[in-house]
Amino acid sequence: MKFTLTKAALAVAAMHCSVAAAAEFSDAYFFGDSLTDSGAFVNHPYNSIPALAPLQPIYAASNNKFTSTGGKVWAEFLTQSLTGKTLQANNPLNPANAPASGTNFAQGGAQVNTTPGVGGQPLPQGNSPAIAALSVKQQVDTYLAQKAGAADPNAVYTVYAGANDIFYWANFLQTAQSNPAALPALISITSGPVKSIMQQVAAGTLSATQGSQAMLQQSTADLRDQVARLQAAGAKYVMVPMLPDMGKTPYGLSNPAAGGSLSTLSNGYNLTLQNTLAASGISVIPVDTVSLTNDIQANPAKYGLTNSTTPGCAGVGASASLLCTAMVAGGDAYMFADGVHPTQATHQIVAAYAGNVVTNLVSVAPAMANAMQTLALANGDNLTRVIDNHSRSLEGTRNFGGDYRVFMDLSANPVDIEAFDRNPDFNSYNSSGNVTVGIDMLHSPTAFAGFALGRHSYGGKFDAVGAKVDALETSLTFYGKAFVGPAYLGWQLGFGDINYTHVDSVMQVAPISDAKHGETSGDRKLGRISAGIPYQIGMLTLTPKLDLTQQNLHISGFADSGSNISRTWFGKQDVKSLAGGIGLALQGSFRSSDFTLRPYLEGSYKREFKDDPRSVMVGMGNTSIGYKATLAEIDTSWGNIDAGVNFDLSKSTTLGINYAKTLSLDHVDYSHYGMSISGRF
Repeated sequence: MKFTLTKAALAVAAMHCSVAAAAEFSDAYFFGDSLTDSGAFVNHPYNSIPALAPLQPIYAASNNKFTSTGGKVWAEFLTQSLTGKTLQANNPLNPANAPASGTNFAQGGAQVNTTPGVGGQPLPQGNSPAIAALSVKQQVDTYLAQKAGAADPNAVYTVYAGANDIFYWANFLQTAQSNPAALPALISITSGPVKSIMQQVAAGTLSATQGSQAMLQQSTADLRDQVARLQAAGAKYVMVPMLPDMGKTPYGLSNPAAGGSLSTLSNGYNLTLQNTLAASGISVIPVDTVSLTNDIQANPAKYGLTNSTTPGCAGVGASASLLCTAMVAGGDAYMFADGVHPTQATHQIVAAYAGNVVTNLVSVAPAMANAMQTLALANGDNLTRVIDNHSRSLEGTRNFGGDYRVFMDLSANPVDIEAFDRNPDFNSYNSSGNVTVGIDMLHSPTAFAGFALGRHSYGGKFDAVGAKVDALETSLTFYGKAFVGPAYLGWQLGFGDINYTHVDSVMQVAPISDAKHGETSGDRKLGRISAGIPYQIGMLTLTPKLDLTQQNLHISGFADSGSNISRTWFGKQDVKSLAGGIGLALQGSFRSSDFTLRPYLEGSYKREFKDDPRSVMVGMGNTSIGYKATLAEIDTSWGNIDAGVNFDLSKSTTLGINYAKTLSLDHVDYSHYGMSISGRF
């Protein structure tokens, strides 16, 4: 679908706000380079680039960022969307412009843990404030010092860097090839762990290829360390975007040899970074900006753009968008402002996508995983209740009839999950239901055992975000009960084969509207023991009861049908539940000449002993790393109310109607409705 620029920009902003508004954060903090810098050097006293434009201020009045004239960068749009705030720069070297209250520490030219910064153009080093840019490590140092070492756990953080490490290294390799005599001077101004790698390459102890790999490993390890520092200080939501393919920028395209090297290095950086984070067990919110920018470049018209290969800034701004005071005709609809930096239009698209990733991985995907687990565990509880109801239907008539009994139970157990924290509402379908049929044998007047087969349908929708979870389950349950004097002991052993037929969601970031379908399989193993002592009081029976139920649930990992950009993947989920209960049941028995009426009421208190936090790994796009999302806090105690009536229509036939309600669960509403019929022969 083709838009004009104005329509595209408005559509992106509107979609971004509607999708990302579900994830509310207290603030947004950024650490990085010129792709994220929202004005770190505005009004800086050292503000000219003589190599490009002698005596011309580096920041023109109409532009103070590395983008279109008067434009904003993606971090500004994202901050507005996720927090409702206006992003301010925070550069301790430039207090006139960047107050300590600012939350964007990114500075144009910054490397991850190497100085100086990359000034002016990527090559050669320009004479600009960017040379003095604080590294990402120094930016994190500044933030932690200003916050006394404590990060806001309700804020979202972004660490986005590495491109300048690559440009700086490429400059070093070019200098080594074209002007080796200049290497000592270049190495002498370099500080940081990469300096020793440069020295080894200059000395010939490392080849250029070996040095490049060592540089990538060092730079990505340094970035990982900054993420780890933020998380150690309390940050929970840390976003790490991947580097775009740097060889596909106008700068890279204008020099095929350099472009090929930049593509190799940037793609290698992304792979090394993901491997480094994974090996360290660090969970981040990865953003696949590679797939996004590749798609924008291949299909600019789809995003409302008209050009994806040349700069949109006019004059000297085409070389350095900091100096961009005017755009070429239609330049606002270009992908790039200069040789490497995006226009505002591209920044808006990136911000919309990043906001959707944050919302999806922090809110929607965890809510879907929580629903998958909750529905399956609730159906395990439903099966124990079906067997209990069948056993109860036989009470008082267990000595009558033949040695075999068959039953059929029809039930529904809707599960609704209220919105909380950042999770949207989940509402069960009215059409969900269960059919269970079983047969058991009376081994003696006081003991029976049997098995039951069930087919179960459950699911629901997240109406606010257009997602849903549906499942079909086939169950096999073995059960039995024996009386020893007045007391009884019951047992159940169950197996469930679960097919999640729909784990669907919608990604809407204009112009992308992708209805995604996911499906996977799972299984549940269930074991239960129960005991009670019935006391007969006239026509009433009072029964104190105990029970203990273990459920082991496994859900296989999967990815939905989304494109390279929108695809969401879930890691495997393994859940254990061990719930104990104590209860008291009251049952009456009222006989007439034609039938016996046996109403009952039972109340119980339940306690969950496996209360460790549950989590799931989720990711988007083609990234190999994901975000370890913590799911809803587990309820450790709750109550159950069961009520119903059994009609003994004859000595061999009983009809039962039952209802149950779970009480005092935080955010979960769980009910059970059932009807059963059993016969003896």
